[in-house]
Amino acid sequence: MFNPFKNPTPTRNEFTTNFNRYATFHLSGTPDSPDCVICTCPCGPKRPRMRLRDCQHDFCSLCFEKWLNSGQRAADKCVMCRKVLFVPDDETDSSSSEAYDSDDSLNALIDRMVLA
Repeated sequence: MFNPFKNPTPTRNEFTTNFNRYATFHLSGTPDSPDCVICTCPCGPKRPRMRLRDCQHDFCSLCFEKWLNSGQRAADKCVMCRKVLFVPDDETDSSSSEAYDSDDSLNALIDRMVLA
């Protein structure tokens, strides 16, 4: 049943273009900052920690970017809980350049966060 108050799952393009709606970044590492669950390295200024807003799982932004762009079938889900993060972009308007543009905008956002 349609719920007008529930946000629909974004497309991949929406997720990567508007990434700050779906995740938060934490640049400073503290002694109690969690290690990245993917690479097990401590998060900090060179490996900013990001938190997915929906499920609250943390990863270093470098590993999450690799996961997102890995091409694996499950790359549309959270690494920890497998919650769906985005749905594939509509195949009918399949402009692969848009997908590259959105990946570039995600990379640019991560670069800005690391350099800040």
